[in-house]
Amino acid sequence: MIGNSLMRTILFGLSTITISLIVCVLLGEFLVFRFVLPASDIPANIFDSNVVKYEPNQTGIYRIRNEIAAPFRINSNGWNSHHDRYPLQRTDGKIRIGIIGDSYVEALQVPYDQSLSEVLERNLGDGVEVFRFGISGAPLSQYWHMLREEVIQFRPDLVVLVLTHNDFDESFSYQPGRYTSSFLKVQIENGNVSAEYPPQPYRTSLLDYIRLSATVRYFYYRWKINATNLKRGLLAWFYRPRENTHQAEKHFQANIDVTNTLSRLDRIRIASDYLFCKISNFGYEHAVDILIVMDGNRSSIYSGTTQEEHIQNGALALNRMVLSTTRRHQLAFIDLHPVFDLEFNLGGERFEFESDSHWNMLGHRIVGEQLARYVLDKVGLYTKNLNDSVKLAAHNKVDTCSTD
Repeated sequence: MIGNSLMRTILFGLSTITISLIVCVLLGEFLVFRFVLPASDIPANIFDSNVVKYEPNQTGIYRIRNEIAAPFRINSNGWNSHHDRYPLQRTDGKIRIGIIGDSYVEALQVPYDQSLSEVLERNLGDGVEVFRFGISGAPLSQYWHMLREEVIQFRPDLVVLVLTHNDFDESFSYQPGRYTSSFLKVQIENGNVSAEYPPQPYRTSLLDYIRLSATVRYFYYRWKINATNLKRGLLAWFYRPRENTHQAEKHFQANIDVTNTLSRLDRIRIASDYLFCKISNFGYEHAVDILIVMDGNRSSIYSGTTQEEHIQNGALALNRMVLSTTRRHQLAFIDLHPVFDLEFNLGGERFEFESDSHWNMLGHRIVGEQLARYVLDKVGLYTKNLNDSVKLAAHNKVDTCSTD
């Protein structure tokens, strides 16, 4: 009798706990994380015309912790933008600019009308329209794919590619993620790019439905409780400064594991040379001006570390590599490191969020204004090119890229 009574008590306790947990989960899912402590909204993806983008006509508020609550608006073309749609037809008398990039161009962290694209458009006035094409996680290889498959159909006068430091090795190495297989990759063999691996069609999976959960969106997206950040936190603790105060900084800079990335520098040079070659040739063939823009190593600016030290042993080695490669392929290049360095010395304000390394509104404003200065120097060239009556420049030779 005592045994049966004890068993009933245990079962009753387990049942009570189970029911309580279910009630808590349901309350969290349908009340707490939707109205009291709202989760971050996340736009859904699609694969359209061989390009992964966002399902058209979505709105929401992207949240990170208690610092970021930025409204986004996915237009009818599938891109976050203040433009309701990107028309294929050119507007008479208007210069058209396309901006390609990853999450820095997607810019969910700032209101949809405050990214570098909208800053650029406002600075240049009514005679210019700026369309942005940003998808989180995209590498340089995918920018090349987006240029020829998506952006060129809008017949831009200028295309800006915004690079960050993780755009290079991810062009040829596999990265985990929901849609990273839908990015174009290149294959490197015997010191050359031997092939392009086309993007795999993105298909909705069980993971897409799970991420619709308010509970998942609250913890995973708003508070960034995920395996990647846990790993990064452990690395930061393991490499925390001890006798060498720069040890942690040298290990992780500008959103990359410096040691691991620079160990692939030879392969990065090969992939970058091929991709910039293809992009340059494409620009000349289609009478499109191409501008490459690259983020700086902001942590070294804040810490006052000398630029030369980071060029030799840190993330800025990639900036130097891009400078030499773009020169070789006759591409315009703006290195944002000295731009941010000057602005920080003048104003002392940081260019990203405390809880997120992406540019804040100040960062976007500075980049947008820098781009505006570049465009103002080229207005005459773009105006002449509006009717496709002239080429951007005399170019007697088209470079031969690795797989040509």
